[in-house]
Amino acid sequence: MPLTPSQFNLVQSLKRGTCCICHCVNSDLRRYFDTLTYENINDSGTRATILRSRGFCREHTRDLQRMGDALGQSILYSDLIGQLIGCLSQRESNSSDKCPACTKTDELTKWYITGLVDGLRNESFMDAYTHSGALLCLPHFSSVIKSCTSYRTAKTIVDLQRESMCELKNELDEFIRKSDYRFSGEPFGRERDAWIRAAHFLVGRWMS
Repeated sequence: MPLTPSQFNLVQSLKRGTCCICHCVNSDLRRYFDTLTYENINDSGTRATILRSRGFCREHTRDLQRMGDALGQSILYSDLIGQLIGCLSQRESNSSDKCPACTKTDELTKWYITGLVDGLRNESFMDAYTHSGALLCLPHFSSVIKSCTSYRTAKTIVDLQRESMCELKNELDEFIRKSDYRFSGEPFGRERDAWIRAAHFLVGRWMS
């Protein structure tokens, strides 16, 4: 059975000790921002959506700023600030509309979670996932388990997750051991960034 587009992306993102869903969502979100600032910044519908939400949330505003494109963001913020100036006296500076990038993230996350759960019934996907050593972040792991309708699929995910979590725990312990002055002469290996991957595991990986 051929892989679906979401499953293909997940397989391409499988990497030992990292969350493939985080990687895929962040990659697609980066493309969303690229399209927004380079192609859709003058699209009336796109700009209207952003104006209704008063721009993006704090996290996604930071992500967008880190990507650069001063002109596209200047056009966007000129619109937003102009709108806010006009409604200062109306006490409407806040908006109940959700951040468009948060909405996009939710849509992508659901798409990839469904792809992963369904993919574990595909022999080639199952083989790739099993041998990758991938570690779902805790938020995505919880969502994946909730989406499972098959006990067998859920057990497979839990067993693989436990194995990868134990490996991460061992790497953290090894990092701590080598940080002791008595073993300071031993070079760091894969465990050198275990503390970073542990943070990503607990809260999910942010867009870099």
